[in-house]
Amino acid sequence: MGISMDKLKIGVIGCGTVAGYGHLPAVTRSELTELVAVVDVNPEKARKTAGKYGVKHYSSYKEFLECEDVDAVIIATPTFTHKEIAVAAFKAGKHVLCEKPIALSLEEADEMIKAAEVNNCVFMIGFTRRFSPKYRKIKELLDRGEIGELKYVKQIVNWSGPIWAGLERYSWMINIGGGPLIDEGVHEADVLRWYTGREASTVYAEALWFKPSIKYPDHVNVLVKMDNGVLGYIELSWAYPKAENTLQLIGTDGMISGEDKIFLYRGKEKTVFETDDDRNNFLRELEHFVECIVKGIRPAASGYEGRAALEITLAALKSIKEKKPVRLPIR
Repeated sequence: MGISMDKLKIGVIGCGTVAGYGHLPAVTRSELTELVAVVDVNPEKARKTAGKYGVKHYSSYKEFLECEDVDAVIIATPTFTHKEIAVAAFKAGKHVLCEKPIALSLEEADEMIKAAEVNNCVFMIGFTRRFSPKYRKIKELLDRGEIGELKYVKQIVNWSGPIWAGLERYSWMINIGGGPLIDEGVHEADVLRWYTGREASTVYAEALWFKPSIKYPDHVNVLVKMDNGVLGYIELSWAYPKAENTLQLIGTDGMISGEDKIFLYRGKEKTVFETDDDRNNFLRELEHFVECIVKGIRPAASGYEGRAALEITLAALKSIKEKKPVRLPIR
């Protein structure tokens, strides 16, 4: 559904961590958008956030969705609430940018995608790496054939986890939100699909529990085989006191290493590429969302991409439980 406007009127549902450092600053900075309201189940949090930005506030997303002067919403609430809020937003005729993961089950994801289609609304998932200068430059190098045929993608994201934002947030993320495998792993799964342009065929995973009395593992190792034979290795941990981040891609003619800078290795030759940092990823993501609404085009990270990434991580969880490789699709 393409529309023409001076500024897209947006409401942000959820005034927590990711909205605070990412979405709200982006909406207020962009010349394409206007923040009109914020919503949070905690009335005091909603009131304080609204006061900071000079907008209306609500403690009920249902009441907020009745507003006619809202074109789109950003859902930045816990994952287990995404489906209910998104479906209601689509039924109200609002476009949706939803934080990742899309949902906690494929059934919920399917319901969200269908609601968007039925109500002719744009549905986008918050895969910010698709708007990272580093990740986009690497994709450009791949598409140019700089390392020949891609064979292997290695992604490691180890750190202490979301405990920095408080025990309450960590608790729901590790016990309800799927831990690093689901909450973080969808990023790596999406990058793997994006870089290869293919779907996953087989997933095998192993896991460890470092902290006692947690539902989901806080350390996972995942091997993903794509349907064209590319192997992807994903290591995710919330058990590291010091962060470790690795992105390496190996092809028949060379290797790309994505660190602070990008290193391209071909034989004895090494080429270095510098890119902008990731401080404006949320802004780039938001303005792509606006472009999709105005032009009536499918987002780079649509609901389908959100579902496909989730399926890979759910297959990994299934593999951990069954102690064997899992073929996709998983149902």
